[in-house]
Amino acid sequence: MVQEGAKRGTKLVAENMNNFGVAFCDTYALPAECSNPTTAQAYANAVISPKINAALAASLQSGAVTKPAYELLDQENQELYDYGLVTNPNYPVKIVNSLPPVEPGPGIMGSKEWQQAWNGLKSS
Repeated sequence: MVQEGAKRGTKLVAENMNNFGVAFCDTYALPAECSNPTTAQAYANAVISPKINAALAASLQSGAVTKPAYELLDQENQELYDYGLVTNPNYPVKIVNSLPPVEPGPGIMGSKEWQQAWNGLKSS
């Protein structure tokens, strides 16, 4: 996102996680050159629909992205993440970006290995 922002004249800043845990964000975007925007929009809408998003959150151990999806999760999955950050009345909650390190460390996957693992998951 930082590089794409720079290409469009917008400065985005990547930061490391500080003192509040871990977050992850998948961003769905519709490229200007998209040959079938209706299908792409339908996919994005389906992925964030409560039933599908709750199923994805549970199967991938990721967070639900909407309150209706969160409410469909069982208690174990609801307790995986601190959703209090999302429902904080002192909005906005600071958004931070954390990337895998270029060089792997002890017990930590580097960015190359992370990409290989993610591509393997997507193709299976």
